[in-house]
Amino acid sequence: GAYASRTTNQRDGFFEKGYFPNEPGIIGSFGESEQIDFTNFGVKGGLTYKITGKHLIDVNGSYFTKAPGIRTSFANPRQNNLIVRDLESEVIQSVDASYIFRSPIVKARLTGYYSNFTDGSSVNFFFSEAGAGLLQENMTNISRQNIGAEFGLEAQVTPTIKLKAAGSFGQFTFTNNPNVSYSTDEYYELTF
Repeated sequence: GAYASRTTNQRDGFFEKGYFPNEPGIIGSFGESEQIDFTNFGVKGGLTYKITGKHLIDVNGSYFTKAPGIRTSFANPRQNNLIVRDLESEVIQSVDASYIFRSPIVKARLTGYYSNFTDGSSVNFFFSEAGAGLLQENMTNISRQNIGAEFGLEAQVTPTIKLKAAGSFGQFTFTNNPNVSYSTDEYYELTF
């Protein structure tokens, strides 16, 4: 399968905030912001190999890009039109492989997976007692990886009783130091 998409994010402020008046050289709060455009695409595919009628191997893979949401496109969309700097579409690569066993009494599946995420973004809010007030933490260029395994078992013990079991193990890791900037009501952007 394949897909392509185009996403446009834009903020439209209905009120002018006192900290962010619409003046030249100041990030305003009233009216429409600049448009942010993202073009995305993706491909995915899978293959099933039947060893016998009871034993199967299933492999799937995908590569796609995903536009950031409106909440991560603006530093504080409730207050102003400040666009998060260095914003890009997130790139997601994923592969999984499964061994499947099927018999009239027992069905089981063991799956291993690996996913890699790059160019992610996040906007977080917190209060600072150091006089800055409410801070917006803007992170871009976030890279993560997920590795794990899942197991599922279903057994028909009697015609009316079926037992099910499932388990999973995973490791989800941030793999880089993302770019971080902060904004407040007094400072539009502080970069660290």
